[in-house]
Amino acid sequence: MLFEMGYEIYKGSEKYIIAPEDSVSRSFVSKLISESFTHYYKQLNTGKKVSFKEIRKAFMTEALKQYSDSSVALTNHSTISMTLKRYNNKKVTRDDAKENFSVFGKKS
Repeated sequence: MLFEMGYEIYKGSEKYIIAPEDSVSRSFVSKLISESFTHYYKQLNTGKKVSFKEIRKAFMTEALKQYSDSSVALTNHSTISMTLKRYNNKKVTRDDAKENFSVFGKKS
């Protein structure tokens, strides 16, 4: 459906394909999604403090672990260093390395 609506033509531009009549900015939409997530997560009363940013970071840490440099495609950063700087959870990566590292290959 997106291809029929001109995805290839407008890819990388500021033109919205879905609801182009809306005049909201991408940063506003991003902020709205983040705040909505926080609001609805609080309604769950889990007792844990979790933010949209933390879930995004957990997702990207796992993607980095599984796909290494190829995971940059998920963030649209031009280099892996920016992805590592912003999204890699060093504690999780360090703990995973301590648990799974072996000089002779993967532990079974």
